[in-house]
Amino acid sequence: MTSTTVTQPQQRSQAEMAFLEEQLVALDEVRQDGHVSDIAPFVHDGLCRAMELENVADAQTCDRATRLTDDYRKLLKTLVH
Repeated sequence: MTSTTVTQPQQRSQAEMAFLEEQLVALDEVRQDGHVSDIAPFVHDGLCRAMELENVADAQTCDRATRLTDDYRKLLKTLVH
């Protein structure tokens, strides 16, 4: 059996991604309720944080970070249009 050692920075990145994923769902729900201007700063911040995570992601978390960045970009586009 192979064990994987998770370093402290990896744990932080994974925790940050989990938070951003949960926040993304909540922000989309608020957007659907019509509160676009209320969430715009949070969407922008989430996108910036997701892009930072994407830049430092390791091989295991790179796809997840990329999807998260893409999802935040899509949400931001819905706010602009």
